[in-house]
Amino acid sequence: MTLRHLLRRLLRDRRGAHAFEFVIISIIFFPVSFGILEVGMLLWTQNAMQNAATMAARCGAIGSADCPDVAAYAANSVGQWVVPDNIAKSDVTVTTGASCNGAPGKATIVIIAHRFWGSFTLPDPFSAPLITVSSCFPSAAS
Repeated sequence: MTLRHLLRRLLRDRRGAHAFEFVIISIIFFPVSFGILEVGMLLWTQNAMQNAATMAARCGAIGSADCPDVAAYAANSVGQWVVPDNIAKSDVTVTTGASCNGAPGKATIVIIAHRFWGSFTLPDPFSAPLITVSSCFPSAAS
């Protein structure tokens, strides 16, 4: 066998081509798939935090007996939707404002700020973004 014959035979051999193609595609496919999953988890966490802030602002504004400590109520509400005990009471700020979204009167304002907990594959600027949500509810005694 000559070198020319061996080279021609090597170029015609297709064994292992599928494995090589899988490697090429998976280099792009798997990081993009995991990135999409993480962005979904980030948006889910933000939505859970927003719902908890809205519920806590309403509970604090109407003076319900269910939430004597509005910050703890908000942190526990987030824990029911996301990872329990992930958001601490110190991540929640509860204030009383003079207006709610421009409407006059006294309002309860709840702000939750927390670093995202579940980033594994996102690059550095996006790996632990600060999620901040706020909600206000007019008080019954305006």
